[in-house]
Amino acid sequence: MRNVVASQRVWRLVFVLALAVCVYLALRPAGDKPAMFPHIDKLEHALAFATLAVLGWWAGWAMPVRLFVGLALFGIGIEFAQSFTATRMADVWDALADMAGAALALWVLARRQQVGPSPPAHSRS
Repeated sequence: MRNVVASQRVWRLVFVLALAVCVYLALRPAGDKPAMFPHIDKLEHALAFATLAVLGWWAGWAMPVRLFVGLALFGIGIEFAQSFTATRMADVWDALADMAGAALALWVLARRQQVGPSPPAHSRS
């Protein structure tokens, strides 16, 4: 039991650090580098929020609806904050890509929990 609690603490720290990195990356000045292909930023948003969803799950916040709502609000908050920067702008499609990435990751995790082994944070004893 102690190992599970300690493991969750580590994953919670990693999750909070990942949230901070996302805020930094989202609010820093935008670069001029050309995109590899059109709308790659939507893929980046989805992958980032899928990663956040997995980290949140491993941190012990395994209630998919609550975790999804929290991440959705986080994504909307980032977009709102970007509207106040000089080099970024709020984009509804970015927020939807955030939600799609989180939803897909949480669906896979919930499905995996039904049919397979538990996530790393919950499997140690």
